[in-house]
Amino acid sequence: MRRADATGHPVADLLVTNVGQLVTPVGACGDGALRGRDHGTLAITEQAALAVRDGRVAWLGPADAWHGEA
Repeated sequence: MRRADATGHPVADLLVTNVGQLVTPVGACGDGALRGRDHGTLAITEQAALAVRDGRVAWLGPADAWHGEA
């Protein structure tokens, strides 16, 4: 995320909360495309949140780990 508040915490345009389970491909937040068997490996995050900035997913993870503003 590019923008931060006065305390340095990230600022999102949209924050989706109360997500019971968020399922993503393992490595989806890393650099580069997933290849081969990596497509079939999933990560499940319980009680998740998802932050959007400038129309793109900027952060996702456990809701209690989000310390930014929306």
